[in-house]
Amino acid sequence: KQVVRVFSHELNNSLAPIISLAHSGNELQRRLTINKADAELMQSIFNIIKERAVHLNDFLEAYAQFSRLPKPQMAAIHWADILSNIQPIVAFEVDFPLPLRPGWGDTGQLSQVLINIVRNASEADAKKIVLQIASQGEWDRLIVADDGCGMDATQLQRAMLPFYSTKREGTGIGLALCREIIDAHGGRIKIANRSQGGIEVIIWLPAIMTATQ
Repeated sequence: KQVVRVFSHELNNSLAPIISLAHSGNELQRRLTINKADAELMQSIFNIIKERAVHLNDFLEAYAQFSRLPKPQMAAIHWADILSNIQPIVAFEVDFPLPLRPGWGDTGQLSQVLINIVRNASEADAKKIVLQIASQGEWDRLIVADDGCGMDATQLQRAMLPFYSTKREGTGIGLALCREIIDAHGGRIKIANRSQGGIEVIIWLPAIMTATQ
């Protein structure tokens, strides 16, 4: 994490002026009297420089988020409230009923966990994504199951490692961030193939009656 912070700081010091200079260069070439072909070529060059610098800046920001994850602000949470807030962002079904007792954790961080997992499923060509939440003694269990393409053994083993991604434009941060958040909550997270196809991500979180003792 310290390495990520150092790299992010140093690279951002260069990326900011690169983006600014690319924009300034593009504006300057518009005012120069040159033939149309050269003007279009220069504009294309500046646009590519700016686009790639912005992409790298966004890429670094994702890693920076991972390296400065704040301590969770633990409180009683109501699952229905979390689901109503994230369903407009990512589409999934809920296997009702929800537990009667509240959960225990950081609402914002747990919401981000569910958003990341559902987005991963949708990007794996899943047509149906179902979330189930159940109380199991001293734990609350969350399962996100999909009917997507699944993973091979190597992908399953590395899925939650930082910087590992099977997607061309992926940062490899989504599931690693989920694991960091769940670990900080005193919970556990597991990912596995389903026998009927697709993936299921299982999360165990300490129940409120256990966490507050």
